[in-house]
Amino acid sequence: MASKSVIFDLDGTLIDSQESILDAITIAINESGLEAIIPVTKELIGPPLIDTLSKITAVKDGATLNALANKFKLHYDATGYRDSVVYPGIHNLLRGLHDQGYILYLATNKRLIPTRKIVDHLSWDYLFSAVYSIDSNSAKPFNNKGEMISALLVNESIDLKSAIYIGDRVEDYEAAKDNSLPCILVQWGYGEKLVKYNDDHIRVSDPIELLNAIKGVL
Repeated sequence: MASKSVIFDLDGTLIDSQESILDAITIAINESGLEAIIPVTKELIGPPLIDTLSKITAVKDGATLNALANKFKLHYDATGYRDSVVYPGIHNLLRGLHDQGYILYLATNKRLIPTRKIVDHLSWDYLFSAVYSIDSNSAKPFNNKGEMISALLVNESIDLKSAIYIGDRVEDYEAAKDNSLPCILVQWGYGEKLVKYNDDHIRVSDPIELLNAIKGVL
């Protein structure tokens, strides 16, 4: 019998990191002498950092964006990551799934360094069999989350018939669909609340409902 694999998004799904991320973005923009052309709000959290910074500032120049990203990293990677707040019930959900024999993975657009720091800070290192971030592939960063999940499925020899992806945004749903994975979207994260999703996924409003939904699929 194949192992039951549950792949989780991180920001907006397991943790609320909006305050620390938005603070670091604002500091980086101010230090760079740039301006935000749109409000710096939680709806911006989720996509890769460079894409987010470009959207906020309208900057397209790669060198400028990289310099801006480095300023963000200096603040966030040093201390900001510690301000991430675990959503109520998530600790128990992860430990329960792990203890019941589910194999847990992370697939996140957050960079690997802060992701690892958060996992270690929360003492979650023993829970996840593998952690995949947008820059996990050092030779060439993944272009999107769908590509990242595809690599995870292949590298970890995961059976599609015994796996599921959990996220909070349209992008998570699309990445799962691109890999023929069933998807559960949580409603407490950063997802676009007014978007009408297709009907080939499950939406849940709390961790208990999420646990029941996972067991209903796997």
